[in-house]
Amino acid sequence: MYTVKVKNEYAYAINVGEHMLNKGETYQYPKMLGYLQIDTITNGIISLLDIADKKIGGPSEKTWGVVISYQGEELLYRYEGEGHIEFTINFLGQISDIRAQGDITLIKLPSFIINN
Repeated sequence: MYTVKVKNEYAYAINVGEHMLNKGETYQYPKMLGYLQIDTITNGIISLLDIADKKIGGPSEKTWGVVISYQGEELLYRYEGEGHIEFTINFLGQISDIRAQGDITLIKLPSFIINN
């Protein structure tokens, strides 16, 4: 399990789970997570999905993993023990200033898997 801290520098309020985060505010999600959805309202959904110890690529050998998906791109966050990740939604609605207890890797996951 992991915790998340989000800073909003975007022009609009965003929803972190069920919490509305106004421009200029920072929010530490109050509990350990498995899944979290962050709605930027105008730029789409940021999805954080706990994949436990499943290996889906990337160079990290750490045990636990979270896939962070946003606007067709994915980050793989891997950690040991209890993880913590924090980031900023910048003025353009991009994820920036990513800091994590563990490893972060930009990965590419196909949206479709065809088994013939």
